[in-house]
This record gives sequence, C-alpha cells and structure tokens, in this order.
Amino acid sequence: MTRMNSRQRGKHYAMLVRRDGEKCAKCGAGPPKKKLVIHHIDNDNNNNDSKNLQLLCRRCNYLENPRREPLDNVCESVNERGAKKMKKKKIDPTLGTELEINRRKEPAFREYVKERIEKSLSGMEEEEDVVNAGAEIVSLSPVTTRRYIDKLCSSTGQYCRIQMKGKIVIKKKG
Repeated sequence: MTRMNSRQRGKHYAMLVRRDGEKCAKCGAGPPKKKLVIHHIDNDNNNNDSKNLQLLCRRCNYLENPRREPLDNVCESVNERGAKKMKKKKIDPTLGTELEINRRKEPAFREYVKERIEKSLSGMEEEEDVVNAGAEIVSLSPVTTRRYIDKLCSSTGQYCRIQMKGKIVIKKKG
C-alpha cells in the first residue's frame, strides 16, 4: 500500500478523480461496485509525484503487484451501504501460502503420527501429546495439527479415538 497518511491519500485521491475520473485506469470499473486504491506506477511507494499515481480497483492493483496470497484474500467488495468486506491474511513470503504449507507439512505430520503409534508399546498414544509434540516437531500450530488429527480419525481415516482412564487416545483402526 501507499506510504501516505489519510489526509495525503484523500488529497491525492481527489486530484486523481479530477484528472482521470473516478474509475480504474485498467478496467474502467469504479464505485460503488469496486473499491479504488492509489497505485504507484513505478511501484515505489515513496514516489508520490502525481505523474506516478493512478487509480486502480483492488483486482487490477493485485495483478500489477502480485503477492503470494490468493486473489480472494486481497479483493475487497463494497455492499449497498458502502461497508467494506475484506479478508486479511498475513503470509510469510518465505513459507508460501497456507495451501503450499499444508501440502508440505501435513505428510510430515502424518508420518510422525504413524511412527509414534507404531513404536508405542501399547499401539496407542494420548491425543493431546500427539497434537502438541507433533506441532513442535513439524513446526505448526497445535490448532493445525489438531485438524490433521481430525482427518486421520475421520470415518475414512487410518486411526480412531478412544477414551481410556479419562483421556482420549489415538490408535490404529482394526
């Protein structure tokens, strides 16, 4: 985004509307259907020269400045009352998108669970410890590893949950 405060942004926005009209410079869409943003043509957010600025809708701005997150997460729509609806997701560019992370880490977690249960003398392990230890080993949050456990213990999964002595344990089906 721009490195302007709201007062500067308002001033530049008004100037761009007078100069170019209140529409996207790429696709021509504008309010109320599309939220417009100030785009820096040279992608230098510190260069606020009027020749370097144009209005773009969020979609066109995304296409000009692609990020690693899916397009749905950066698009913004405006409902009839003008209220914004936006999903924000911060993604570490060194890790990739959530989908890329899951594709890499879920198989590693599944392998961890398999090895842990196979090596267990009883053939079962306490769920809470599998979730937390697996999160630590695979570098994920316990919330994510719990979701993976839910999948592993689903009707088509390889494992099941049983309650023993007030604790939930996981064991291989069959």
